[in-house]
This record gives sequence, structure tokens and C-alpha cells, in this order.
Amino acid sequence: MDQWDAEEANIAQQADAEAERTGKLYPRRTCGHRIFVFINVIAGFIALAMAVGQLVGIVYYEVNPIHFVVRIYMVIFCILMFLNEIACTSFIRDSRVLNNWISRGLIYSFVGIMGVSQNEVHSASSSTKKGAVAAFTYVEVVAWAMVAIGVLYLLMGLLCCQRIANGMQEEYAERAENGKKLRKASKRTKVKRQQNVV
Repeated sequence: MDQWDAEEANIAQQADAEAERTGKLYPRRTCGHRIFVFINVIAGFIALAMAVGQLVGIVYYEVNPIHFVVRIYMVIFCILMFLNEIACTSFIRDSRVLNNWISRGLIYSFVGIMGVSQNEVHSASSSTKKGAVAAFTYVEVVAWAMVAIGVLYLLMGLLCCQRIANGMQEEYAERAENGKKLRKASKRTKVKRQQNVV
């Protein structure tokens, strides 16, 4: 009976070691890190939706040249915000204004307030085109969502959450790099074993 218990403990220990090794080979983000990534994804989608909303405003509302130019600038800002959220280029990644969550929150809120203001200038009833009410509602919802994500970034920046998020990202990047090295080493070991068998 003792031998059976020892063997069962050995099997359990091997299973635990395998689970740990697998976790190291393919590391996962922590729960907190996933939350920050989720916020980035949501902010990116809101930025794209806001850009679409501004284009919808150009199509559905009769805008004068000044409002047209403001909407085009808003589209450009929204595209920059999206690129910022996906950390697309080093120009945007290294930008002190867009990288800091406090200033990012202020800019996002400002763009959202501009969207709300643009929408109020052109009411749905002033447009004779079909679907103007739906377009008005879409732009309104997206603009307020942009304000909300801006306020969220501002609050997270004031609460020093950016430092926590950056630490989580660095730790994950390090674990991912170590996992990559372990996978390469494991692959080389398997190849050597197969060569020794042959």
C-alpha cells in the first residue's frame, strides 16, 4: 500500500511539474493585465467608431466648410487615437502626450465633447435624409462613449494605474521571451532525442 501511495504522489508531482512547465512555455497574462488590455481594445474601437460617426455626420448633415474641416480633423484625431491604442508606430508609442494616461484622458474627453457639440449643432430634425435620426443617435452614443473612456483614462492616470499596467506589460513580455527560449530549447532536445533513436 505504501508503494502505491508513493507512486501516486510521484505521478501527481510529475503532473504538477508538467503544468508549471507548460505555464512557463506558454505564459498567460495576469487578470489585471487582461483588464488593461481590454480597456485598450475598447478605447481603440470607440476611436474608430467616433471616426465613422464624424464621417456619418458629414454625409447626413448639411455642414458648412468650417464644420466640415472640424469633422475631418476629428477623424484624423480618432485615427491617431486608434493607432495609439494598438501601439502601431514608434512615433505614437514614444509620444509623451499620448503615452501619458492623464493627457490621453483629457484629449479623449475633449474629442468626445467636440463630438457631442458637433452633434448638437446639427439636430436630426434638420436633416431631410432618411436615417438621419439613427445617425444622430449613433454619433451621440459614440461621442459620450469617447468622453467616458477619456474620463476613465484620466482617473486611472491620477490613481497611478499606468505604472502598474506598464509593470504588468514588462513582466509579461519577459515571461513571453523566456517561454520562447524554453520552447526553442525543448524543440532542440526533441530533435536530438530523435537523432539518437535513429
